Amino acid sequence: MKFKNDAGRSMMEMVLYIGIVLVMTASTLRMYGDSVEKTRMFQLDSQIGDIVEKVNLYYLGRSYPQSSGEINTVIKKNLGNEISLFDPWGSEIIVSARNTDSANLGIDKPYMDLKISNLDTKRCMNVANTFVQKSSVGLLINNRKVDLNISDIADACSSTSDENNSVQGAFLKD
Repeated sequence: MKFKNDAGRSMMEMVLYIGIVLVMTASTLRMYGDSVEKTRMFQLDSQIGDIVEKVNLYYLGRSYPQSSGEINTVIKKNLGNEISLFDPWGSEIIVSARNTDSANLGIDKPYMDLKISNLDTKRCMNVANTFVQKSSVGLLINNRKVDLNISDIADACSSTSDENNSVQGAFLKD
């Protein structure tokens, strides 16, 4: 049975449908962005572990070069395609070998450090926490020594107003 008023959809119903579609689209895009960022953090976590492991394996039984400093060219030359020295956001990861504490971290043993730059505040905190989880023995955020706890990391990452934070984590030589 058909009523007189059932000629079609009302304007309010159409506005409601469009509103529901817009809300669903916006939330889907937000969830997609969050999942992409989470995937990049998982990639970085794996990448940090690979770099530390392969550099330690390469220098197993021998000391770091006497001229401590950046060893990216040595790694690229000798390890080639085994590891990537670019973070998931496209910036180069700087790997340095240090026989002495030239970064003023208070470490008295040979260590390597990984430096990741061009990070916004949220990524800065996530990268620093990843370094801590990977057993970093020292941490520099924006060239400032930071204790390995979440409150100091958050303060250091949010202390700069621009989106150009850098995080440097130190790892002991095996």
